[in-house]
Amino acid sequence: GKLYPCHQFVGIPEFVIGDIHSGIRGVELQEQFDANNVLSKEKCRDCWAKLYCSGGCHAHAYFANGSITQPDELS
Repeated sequence: GKLYPCHQFVGIPEFVIGDIHSGIRGVELQEQFDANNVLSKEKCRDCWAKLYCSGGCHAHAYFANGSITQPDELS
């Protein structure tokens, strides 16, 4: 019954944003995801492909770099 921002984060406690009974409670985490976009990522600002990939997948970034704000350069 736990809610996550993406299926790839399922099972990782720090990414639980709520549950099906009480809804979204992790407002701070939700705000981090909302603020994390192609214009807020330093590595993406001058990239020619930024409007194609939109800064990449947050899960790929997390698993590659330990942070959703640092894009996975390979993907």
